[in-house]
Amino acid sequence: MIGRKKSCFGGRPISWGTLLRKRPGKKSRREFAREVAVKIRFAPEFEQDIAEAYAWYEDQREGLGETFLVSVDDCPDRIEQNPEIYQTVFLSFRRGLLNKFPYADFYEFDGNSVTVHGIFHHSRDPEKWRRRLQG
Repeated sequence: MIGRKKSCFGGRPISWGTLLRKRPGKKSRREFAREVAVKIRFAPEFEQDIAEAYAWYEDQREGLGETFLVSVDDCPDRIEQNPEIYQTVFLSFRRGLLNKFPYADFYEFDGNSVTVHGIFHHSRDPEKWRRRLQG
């Protein structure tokens, strides 16, 4: 069997993932993520950005706005688990990319917490989001 190892106890096959999780001193990804998760805050502008994009996607096709919200919800979860996953793109701001939609979350990580300042469409003039993040 590829990717599986026979157990010496009872002959039942055990996956490699199970073996790794059972090793003493080793933590599962979920356990590790719980330890490194940081507090995340959202600026008021972030909610306004989401509301505008949601309305636009709902106008395009009913239900698409809901799909957009699911994608928006996923990005801060990834950032919360590993705030340094995305590179710094402007001053101290990082850009987290959404799945399936051409948007990015702009956030700051200060070592203890994350502040998400806004969500911007990829085709938006970079000067607009730079000015907003500076001021």
